[in-house]
Amino acid sequence: MVSVAAAYEDLAQVRGYVADRGVDYPVLLGDDALVRQFRVEAFPTVYFLDAEGRIKGSTTGYTTTAGLLWRLLL
Repeated sequence: MVSVAAAYEDLAQVRGYVADRGVDYPVLLGDDALVRQFRVEAFPTVYFLDAEGRIKGSTTGYTTTAGLLWRLLL
């Protein structure tokens, strides 16, 4: 699991969110160019990658862990 923060005002905002929620996985910083490149139209957008790192699917909106696992099986 890796997260990319792309809609933030400053690094302190991202650090505060990560600390407040106990995020224990890497959080990378993105920008408008990355959002355009990946055609992100809503937050959050989740991408499912295969073992070679190719995008195999995506979904938008908040979901549960069970919901993410279900989508992986599709």
